[in-house]
Amino acid sequence: MDLHQTLRHNHDWAVGRIDRLLSNNPAAATAIRSEFSEWLDPSIPEHDVFSINSH
Repeated sequence: MDLHQTLRHNHDWAVGRIDRLLSNNPAAATAIRSEFSEWLDPSIPEHDVFSINSH
């Protein structure tokens, strides 16, 4: 998986997890939302991502 795919996977996981937790564990959903707040903020057009390639 390349970096772009990894970032997309993590984003989709966070959004899906938040959606699943909202109904039965809103505190956990809020915690994940807080952790990923910059990634999920539509007013931030770009993000700086640093990656270390171990190959």
